[in-house]
Amino acid sequence: MGRNRGVFAVVAAVSAIAVGGLFGLNAAQADTSGTSTVTTTIPTTSTPPTSEPPGNWCSPGFWKNNPLAVAETGVDMSQYYNDGFDPDVNGTKKGGVANPTLQQVLNSPQYYGGEAFNNVGDLLSNAHPDVSFTGDRVEDSCPLSADESR
Repeated sequence: MGRNRGVFAVVAAVSAIAVGGLFGLNAAQADTSGTSTVTTTIPTTSTPPTSEPPGNWCSPGFWKNNPLAVAETGVDMSQYYNDGFDPDVNGTKKGGVANPTLQQVLNSPQYYGGEAFNNVGDLLSNAHPDVSFTGDRVEDSCPLSADESR
């Protein structure tokens, strides 16, 4: 009987080591006392969030004050705002023109409204090769530097 108990203890130790290998236990953590109780600790893993980082956006004020950056977009600022955006803007009631250019909207948001001003900022942010605009206006995320000479 003593011999069977010794064989059982060896089998239990080998089993504990094998199970320990499956669950990340080492020999010191394996139970070799002859009982079949094995305590395991399952390692936890953290999965990084899968959401995209927010994109960049340069405010219309940035574009208004940095014509060299505007030039890098390739956008023709003499295009009429109403040709590209809906609803149309009409600044005649406030002193502007009926069908302003993109540059006029950028220069005079008081005549055409904040949404038109922001739309031009969106257009330029989307067109610039160094701005990763995703469609969301993210404050303080403009990756561009101010023009050196104005």
